[in-house]
Amino acid sequence: MIGIKSYGFNFIIVLFLICFGNNTAIGQSRIDSLAVEITGDTAIIIGQSTTLTATAGFKSYLWSTNDTTEVITVYPENDSLFWVQAISIDDSTSRDSIDITVRDYIIAHSDLNIIHEPNQPDSLWVELDEGATPLWSNDSTDNYIIVDPEENTTYTLSVIFEEDTVQALIYNVKMANVIEFSYDTVCLGDSTTLFNTSITGDTISQILWDLNSNAFFDDAEGDTVKYKYEIGGNHLVGMRVYYTNGTIDAIYNAVPVGDVPIVDFDYSNLCLSSTTNFIDKSVINTGTIDTWYWDFGDDASSTEQNTTHLYQEATTFNVSLSVTTDLGCFSSTEKTIEIITIPGIELITADDIAVNENDTVTFNEGQEVTITVSNSNDYDSIVWYNDEKASSIVISEEGLISVNAFSDGCKTSMKFMTSWGNTPGPSGDKIMNLFTPNGDGVNDNWIVNDPLIISPAKVNVYNRSGRQVYANDNYDSSWDGQFNGNPLPQATYYYIIEDAAGNIYKGAVTIIR
Repeated sequence: MIGIKSYGFNFIIVLFLICFGNNTAIGQSRIDSLAVEITGDTAIIIGQSTTLTATAGFKSYLWSTNDTTEVITVYPENDSLFWVQAISIDDSTSRDSIDITVRDYIIAHSDLNIIHEPNQPDSLWVELDEGATPLWSNDSTDNYIIVDPEENTTYTLSVIFEEDTVQALIYNVKMANVIEFSYDTVCLGDSTTLFNTSITGDTISQILWDLNSNAFFDDAEGDTVKYKYEIGGNHLVGMRVYYTNGTIDAIYNAVPVGDVPIVDFDYSNLCLSSTTNFIDKSVINTGTIDTWYWDFGDDASSTEQNTTHLYQEATTFNVSLSVTTDLGCFSSTEKTIEIITIPGIELITADDIAVNENDTVTFNEGQEVTITVSNSNDYDSIVWYNDEKASSIVISEEGLISVNAFSDGCKTSMKFMTSWGNTPGPSGDKIMNLFTPNGDGVNDNWIVNDPLIISPAKVNVYNRSGRQVYANDNYDSSWDGQFNGNPLPQATYYYIIEDAAGNIYKGAVTIIR
């Protein structure tokens, strides 16, 4: 009985092992025989990550990235192959791999970090792959935008593909540090105001000023300062800027302080009925004079630097000149001038016969006539047509005679004619002995209107050398002193008139221009 029991016990143990032990071995054999596999995205966009997962239940893992976990995250920048090697519980080895394609919609782009100069626009641009479109943070859909910010600014570009944002770029535009200050222009005696006008992307912590050009920035502090200079001219002023990041910038500018101009002028020719000249003599040390205003004292004015004026009466006038510089500095001065007039020339012959303007003095050929300025004491000097300086002149030729008289720098003039009285003349007094063909409408034509002359009358005119300068078979008082379409020179000419009855009239006629 004992033996049977023993056998039965052993049988039970064997049966248990068969039933349960073999099943365990079979299950383990199935796990050991599994091959490792990788799961995960096989296509991503550059800049994104993807998670790769190996089959669970293995004793150990070794990835191509040197990771040893069942799950890893990778950030491929281009098409890449990843693999994993796994060891099972029974130490068997298996491998798997996966290809990941990386898509980049951005082909090229401008610099993402730009140092921007104020008022110097920059271009931000991008070149995208086919099918992708840009969308900028300012809502532009162009491939580029032009930017000119006044402070540090960030611009975002979104890449749109099939209505989804698949990529993005961030452009950082940082302001360059442009250190500058401005100032107002003042004249001596006023305070100069200085303004910090710097444009910077950094934070300014302090501003100091060097106002006396001694290289020490200890004269003032702040964005805006006032300073009164004791002398005019250009003053070298410095400004130093301190930033919170520890850097320092500095700049110097020449700041002008205008002098008050010293105003002066000269004048000449104070004669009535003659143009008076005014010459500016003003000076300035700093800046330039750019505005002049003349007040001539008779309700007339001028804004020319140098000018002239014609006064209408002989009296005194207060003339003032005011000037302004390009820096706004102003000053003026005034002078009193006297416009003078001199008496007209009075001429007489030796017989005390008065000679007036444009008169003709006649005398016989071969004789002389003496003409005297009877009021010569009214003048400083008298000059005749032949440059002779005397109060009287002896004339033996016929022609145009002129005389000039001077007093206090002013001049007066007079003209008259001389003619030989023994030259055969007309029977009447209606033939002009001179005319003035100058186009002023007065005495422009030679008038022959003697009632004793029977029309039609033939007229011939000759110069002093005997050359014929005019001819007309039926003269109608229309000759204007022209010869072959050109004006004859001022001189005395001789005429011969033959009327319809055969009467001859001879004489001299003078052209005055």
